[in-house]
Amino acid sequence: MINTNELKVAAHRGYSAHYPENTLLAFYEGIQAGAHMLELDLRLSSDGQIVIFHDELLKRTAQVDRPLSEFTVEQLKKLEVGSFLDVRFEGLKIPTFAEFCLFITPYEHILLNIEIKPASSSIEVADKAIEMLKNYDLMERCVFTSFDANVLHHVIDHYQVKTQGFTTEQLKNCDDSIYEKLYAVALRMDEINTENVQKYRSKGLEVWAYCADTEEQVQLAIDHQISLITCNELTHVLPVNKIAKVR
Repeated sequence: MINTNELKVAAHRGYSAHYPENTLLAFYEGIQAGAHMLELDLRLSSDGQIVIFHDELLKRTAQVDRPLSEFTVEQLKKLEVGSFLDVRFEGLKIPTFAEFCLFITPYEHILLNIEIKPASSSIEVADKAIEMLKNYDLMERCVFTSFDANVLHHVIDHYQVKTQGFTTEQLKNCDDSIYEKLYAVALRMDEINTENVQKYRSKGLEVWAYCADTEEQVQLAIDHQISLITCNELTHVLPVNKIAKVR
């Protein structure tokens, strides 16, 4: 069993179990709860600006049944993405990546897991995001993630950055060579078993997990010596001294 002081916790889309996902509020609350890392999703607006949003369609959180990519940032800012979770949060807006970079800069201890969502614009998003992160001096804090191996190859080959991928079953355009380049592989909770963990560790990779949202799932990750877990619900794992109670 690992030293729990070494276990890192990433807030999935911010503290998304209790605050509207991928909003500045959710990221702030994730930090306040004690997360070591924030995970966030990037997409491109129709006018070429990077925004933080998970789904291809706006419907689930913004109640508009159209793709985000058809909207300019100005149009997106007229939508709200809080009330889908609770009316208390009505009025929250989709953040731009520039707004997030400005927000996160003072929190120098917080790491970032930047997920590039699969889309025709994914490479453009990656290039623009990395340029912005360099401008804000945030690159040293980042790991880049994608479910598309082509995106991972691109950011590694062009920028020599740390990347997190997924299992061969989850990764689009997957080929064996990607596992020679990755820093980490994230296993879905139902993929965590001794065989899988050893398979990717034998390739020299960090093995992470997503999303551990119950005490049992946290314990499963600890039992397999997972070094980082991504969570929607942080109460079972933060602060770190609470982990001992899970055993």
